[in-house]
Amino acid sequence: MDNVLNISIEKMLLLGYELEGLLLSAGKRGDATPVAIWNLISEKADEIHAAAVNLSDIVKKGATCDATDITDVLSSSAMVVSQDEDSVDVSAGYVPAPYDADCDIICSNPLTVETVDSADEIVSDNYCSVEVSEEDTLSQTDVDSDVSEEAEYSSEEEVATADEPLRLDEKLAREGSRNLRKAFSLNDRFRFRRELFGNSDIEMSDTLNLVEAMSSYSEAVDYFMTDLQWDADNQEVKDFMEIIEKHFATR
Repeated sequence: MDNVLNISIEKMLLLGYELEGLLLSAGKRGDATPVAIWNLISEKADEIHAAAVNLSDIVKKGATCDATDITDVLSSSAMVVSQDEDSVDVSAGYVPAPYDADCDIICSNPLTVETVDSADEIVSDNYCSVEVSEEDTLSQTDVDSDVSEEAEYSSEEEVATADEPLRLDEKLAREGSRNLRKAFSLNDRFRFRRELFGNSDIEMSDTLNLVEAMSSYSEAVDYFMTDLQWDADNQEVKDFMEIIEKHFATR
């Protein structure tokens, strides 16, 4: 239940992040906003609505399950109490002992508490000596080597489990590392802005916001080559699209 709920929340956060980028781009462009952007905004809004309905259903199902569990526990407890009451032999003249308030304060049969003189006695009973040979002793070099191998294994495991569901904090951390703007070097930004965006930093920034909101590399190719009519044989276009392709490959 918790895992499914976390995945649904992560999906809504990601959709909201994408919709925010599209709205910022449309707000800056105004009437010059391409139709493709408005279509994407409509699609993301519909996806957020569907995700919200799904999340609501999950929460309702969880609440119903919890209420059913509580009812079962209460029913079981009532059954046990009823059985205990039925077990009293009334025919034998059983009469419950009268309540004595003094028993709440002073007990006529105090418990005998066994004390331990020292904590060392407890330790000695459970202590087991282990002999360590020189062959089992790790040098600092061996430890460093193990740490390095563990780091490499963790890196490989992270790549291998990229398709598995992520926790919310992991998802947000990866979103920051996949920021498209960080994929461009300073020289690339100046070059692409001059050659592809008419030396306009606003145009380039809006375009990157739009790309981050897209769901696939093929969608980005269609936008640049069809809507913007970029020249696929242009070297700057090739270099720019190569960075865009790597961005989608790390998602």
